[in-house]
Amino acid sequence: MFIIFTSPVSLRVGLKRAIDPIWSLKVYTVGRAVTKADEPIIYYLSDGPKHGFVHKELLVVPPDTQLPPANAR
Repeated sequence: MFIIFTSPVSLRVGLKRAIDPIWSLKVYTVGRAVTKADEPIIYYLSDGPKHGFVHKELLVVPPDTQLPPANAR
């Protein structure tokens, strides 16, 4: 299971910096991984956005992780 992040914030807001990732609040699963010689592995999510992600854009979430309730997000 993975949590993905969207594009970094474009402006400095409060304590966030432009390079800070914004993580999604939904957990997705990897549907497939594509490997090519001398290129990073591209992960495609089975139940999420249809474009590929590299490992830096994904955060592994252990299966027993309890996410906050939907109304707290």
